[in-house]
Amino acid sequence: MIGRSLCMIREANKHRGVPVCQRCWRWGHPSMACRAISIVCPHCNSPHKAKEHRKVASCCKGNANADPPILPTPQSITECPHKAHCINCGGSHAANLRKCKFWDHCFDQQWINAKYAEVRQHHFDSRNNSNNLRPLA
Repeated sequence: MIGRSLCMIREANKHRGVPVCQRCWRWGHPSMACRAISIVCPHCNSPHKAKEHRKVASCCKGNANADPPILPTPQSITECPHKAHCINCGGSHAANLRKCKFWDHCFDQQWINAKYAEVRQHHFDSRNNSNNLRPLA
């Protein structure tokens, strides 16, 4: 009963969609099934956890040996101010942000598989084209 109304409450249908791995940030498998060699940062795709990004990422920790030296990001700035790179779509955002077009299709396994196939084909084509441009020795 809700107020004076008799209401029937039923469990919603489960449709969790396509899982996004919290280890490598790719779609299509859960973290338990991930075969990545190491954890990947969703911001910069380097081998560290997101919470360690400010301490270990080259963009934030700085480089005193560079010419001119690169200062570390000040501790007063809580988020990384540097350009992110999405491992899924290649956009300039972190892989765990919902602005990625992959989040719009999180229930569509076929769309996600097709996009990954496009990325693999593009990577394969660009590799073969660069190999063809090498001078013969």
